[in-house]
Amino acid sequence: TATGLATMDGASNLEQDFGIEFVAFTSTPADPYVGGTSLGTVPFGSLTGGGTTASLVGTNIGSAGSYEIYAVLSPAPTDATCRPSAMTSITVNAAPTVTFNIPAAQDTFCIDSGVQLIAFSGSPVGGVYSGPGVNDLTNGTSFTFDPAAAGLGLHILTYTFTDANGCTGSDTDFISVQPLPTVNFTALADLCLNAGVQAGESGGTPTGGVYSGPGVTDDGD
Repeated sequence: TATGLATMDGASNLEQDFGIEFVAFTSTPADPYVGGTSLGTVPFGSLTGGGTTASLVGTNIGSAGSYEIYAVLSPAPTDATCRPSAMTSITVNAAPTVTFNIPAAQDTFCIDSGVQLIAFSGSPVGGVYSGPGVNDLTNGTSFTFDPAAAGLGLHILTYTFTDANGCTGSDTDFISVQPLPTVNFTALADLCLNAGVQAGESGGTPTGGVYSGPGVTDDGD
C-alpha cells in the first residue's frame, strides 16, 4: 500500500471540465494516457487550489516495486496533441517476512506456573512482543509471560518487526493457560502405633498422582 500525493493543473474550458486521474506504470510509457494501472480519479468538482490541484491519498498499488505515477486529465482530451501530464517516481517496499514460533515446551502453562522467560521465538530479531500476560524485554529477542496475568484460556501473542525501510510485518502464535486440577484425598482411618506397614492404600483422585508425608512411601503406580 502506498500513500502518495501528486499534483497537476486541472482545466475548465469550452470543451468540458476535466478531473485528474492518477495512473501507475512499472516503466516509462510512450503515452501516459494509454495503459498502466489506474489508482483513482479526482473529479473536477473536487479539485482544490481554485480547481487546479488534485490530491490522492492512501491508494493501493498492490505489489512492491518501482513505479512512475502519472497525473493525467480525465477524461482524456479528444485532441491527442493536447494531453498534459505530470509524473513522480516512487518505490513501494515489501513488508518484511516475519515468523513467530513459540517452542512446544513453552506453549502451555498452568495458571500458577509463575512468570516464564521465552526467547528467540520471533524472527528477524529486533521486534516487539505483545499480548495478554506479555512483558516485552526491549532487547528484540525475548519476553516474559505471566499465566496468572493472562488468565485461563488460549491467548494470541504477536511479534511485530519493522525493517530499515519503515515497513512493518507481524506474525502470531498461541499460548494456553490451563486450570489447576481438582484433587481429592481421603486418607485411611486412624491406626495404632504398632499396626505395622499398611500396603496398597489409596484414596486420592484423579488417579496417577503421588502420595507423600511422614511415614509414607509412594508405590509409584
